[in-house]
Parts: sequence; structure tokens; C-alpha cells
Amino acid sequence: AHDGTGAFGMCPECVHLPVRVSDSFIAEGGRFAAGVLFALDSGAAVVQEALGAISNPPQAQQAVDAAYDRGVPVVASMADEQSQHANLPAAMNHTIPVNSVTDALDFLGDLGPTVAGRRDTLALNGCTNTGGIAWVSVPSDGCSSEATGNAAGMVGLVLSAAHRSGLELSANEVAQVLRAGADDIDFSTPNSFDRANELRDIYGQRRFPSVQGWDATHGYGRINAVEAVTVLRSLHNSLTCFR
Repeated sequence: AHDGTGAFGMCPECVHLPVRVSDSFIAEGGRFAAGVLFALDSGAAVVQEALGAISNPPQAQQAVDAAYDRGVPVVASMADEQSQHANLPAAMNHTIPVNSVTDALDFLGDLGPTVAGRRDTLALNGCTNTGGIAWVSVPSDGCSSEATGNAAGMVGLVLSAAHRSGLELSANEVAQVLRAGADDIDFSTPNSFDRANELRDIYGQRRFPSVQGWDATHGYGRINAVEAVTVLRSLHNSLTCFR
């Protein structure tokens, strides 16, 4: 943000370590594995990958497992095809798969809501995947790739807050903190503020199905950095009292 473009970062105490695994977002699985191991050996606390791997060698899952065993979360893109296919590496065990929700397309101006859906950062943006591996949806101006970077920054924020509180979180605990703090996206259940409108939004655009709790469209809901840190503080207070 210092150059007058883009947005403020999510984690002011984080340091960025770029690791090249391909010439584009399409990577070979073995190269991805080598990149993860290099990041771990370099002291990375979070691994983010916005890739589509064309192969799935054993060392790819082994590298993710190595990160998991060291308490390093792997935030993974569900890919950008508006499909339900199981994108690799996100579909591997022990990752945190994310997709993107966004406002209507800004470059279309007032026509954006009509084309892309309502302006409430709850619309899938036409270039993000859904499916059974979904963990949380992340607001972004782009596709799942940008959402992955945003989510990794929030994970860094959670880990920074944990460090300040004297807590050491496992990779699974980080994922559970994100889950516990997420805002549920549910268009199927009527409430005092909104009728059930799971089929079409206010502009007549067809919605993807969402229900109370987890669903394959948004996982456990929209990520909420403030609530995630709040959950962490509550955990710290509970542990302090227990001790």
C-alpha cells in the first residue's frame, strides 16, 4: 500500500519469502514439493500456494505432511475455473483450501451487480471453484489466487497473535480457529432480517446453494480475521485460567 496502489496488508509483522516453483500458476507436483521443503528449511511459518499442479507424485503429499507436522499451515487455492473439480495441491490432505467471494465486477460500474450478483462480498465471482474440500471463502477483488494470498496473510496474523500470547498452534488448530471465527453464509434459512433466497439474488442471478453450517459452496463461511483473533484470545484466557 505504500506506493498508493492495492490494499493494506493483513499481517504487519510478517515477512514475505517468494519461492519459485514454475514459470506460471501451472506447476509440476515435484517442483511444488521442493518449494515447500525449501520454505520449511528457510523458517517459513505459513505456506501459501495458488497453483494448479499437473501431477501428484508421492513427495507432494509428503511435503505437505512435513509442513503439517512442523505446525506450518498450507493455505491452498481451490482454483479459478468455476468448477467442482478437486484442484491439486489444494485437494491433498492437511491443506487449508480456500475460494473467493467478491463484490460485483468493478470495471462494469453500475452494471456489475446485474452481471455478477449482489454487492455484499458474498457472491462467487465466476472464477473460483467449489466442492467438498472447501474450508472457508475469502473476500478478494480477483479469483481464488488472490483469496489465497489474503487468507495466508490472515493466518500470519493469527500466528502473530498466538506468538504474542505465548501460544504455539498446530496447523490443524490454525484451521480450526479460522473455522470457529468464520461468518456463516446461508441463503436457505429465513430469519428476521432476510427471507430465504437461496435460488436467486435480488438481481435475478442464480445463486450457488448454501445452507446453515458447512456447505460445498462456502465451506464454513466467509473468513473473519477479527473473529479469528478473538477466538484465539478466548483460547488463551481459557488456558490461562485452567493452568
